[in-house]
Parts: sequence; C-alpha cells; structure tokens
Amino acid sequence: MWQRRTYHDCASELEQASDRFREAIVRRQTVDSQENTLELVSSSKDGADLLKILALSVRPEQDFGLLPNSNTEVGTLVSNANSNETHSALTGSTTPPVIVPGAKPLGLREALNKIAHMDPRPGKSSFAADHLRHEIVLTGEKSGHNWIAILDIPRLCEAIKALPDRNIEALEE
Repeated sequence: MWQRRTYHDCASELEQASDRFREAIVRRQTVDSQENTLELVSSSKDGADLLKILALSVRPEQDFGLLPNSNTEVGTLVSNANSNETHSALTGSTTPPVIVPGAKPLGLREALNKIAHMDPRPGKSSFAADHLRHEIVLTGEKSGHNWIAILDIPRLCEAIKALPDRNIEALEE
C-alpha cells in the first residue's frame, strides 16, 4: 500500500485495488489458482480498508463545512428492503449491474454514510465485477428498516476526485 496523503491519493489507490480485483475475477473464469485467490483476497481487503478511510474522513469534513456535501450519484439505494430483496441482492449474479427493483439513486454523501454503517457480519455484503465494472453490495439497518446500497466503485472514485483534495494524515497509523 502507498502512504495515503490525500483524498485523491486514496481514490487513486482504490481504483488500483478495484482494477486488481476485476482482473482477478476475469482471470478466475479461466484459471483457478491459489495465486489468483490470494490476489482476490488482498485486493478486496485493500479496497475495504480504503472505503472505510474515505467514509470516516470525508463525512466529518462535510459535516463541519470543510468540504461540499456532494450529491454526485455513485450507486443505488433501497431504503426499505425486505428479506427476499436483500437475499437476492447478496446472492444474485456476480456480473454487473446489480439491479434491485425500487432502487433510487445514491449520492456520494449517503454512500459514505452507508459504508460507515454497513453490517460487518459475514454474508452481509457482496460484489459484482467484470472486466469493465465493479460494484459492491452493502446491507444494513436503520430505524428498524433494512437497506441495500449498491456502490459503483469507479463512479465513487471519480466523485471523491471531484472534491477539493485534503490531507488525511491524521488517519495514518
């Protein structure tokens, strides 16, 4: 991993992790090797770490007016999902796009909020990826209602890069 100095650095690194993940997914269709499996795990972990860093650093800056609250669309959201919709979104096709009936556009600010509040238990998130696209499916609960968020990783990276760049050194270990 690179030293993450700014939001734009983090978004670029997330793009690279997504590229590595997509390449491993495509390669898995013809070659199922231990090396490829390790690349899937590694790139997935790197991407999850980067998403958390972005969510936990950009949102507070937006809350205090240091960054604009961008509503750039980066995915879709079902705010009141039933158990069948949730199960289908998590276990359906791993080829994009993930489509859930009744989904509404999801802006960057709300997407970052969903990343921060996703259900961390195994089986409560998923992905869809091919050689062109990479989406992640997150689930959670708010006020007694289940939600499903489908994030388009390349669009999320573009939206982060459209924000004014800021240092995130305070989040470094």
